[in-house]
Amino acid sequence: TSPKAVETIAQELISAVGESGHKARCVVGHGDRLEDREKLAEIVGPHCEGDVDRITIGPIVGAHAGPGTLGMSFFLV
Repeated sequence: TSPKAVETIAQELISAVGESGHKARCVVGHGDRLEDREKLAEIVGPHCEGDVDRITIGPIVGAHAGPGTLGMSFFLV
């Protein structure tokens, strides 16, 4: 995952928060990309209510997405 990809993923949350005026609840996950997960959490954290939840993507999703997977899910509060 390139730094640009991390920024692109983060921008989805940042844009939604900016447009709505609300904070978000967020979870970021990775499949063998711990450093990228932490960077993503660091970028989106200021736009979130509470802590950013961090997960490791398990074998079911990993089997389909493959190693190096990085993802984020959020909702506005």
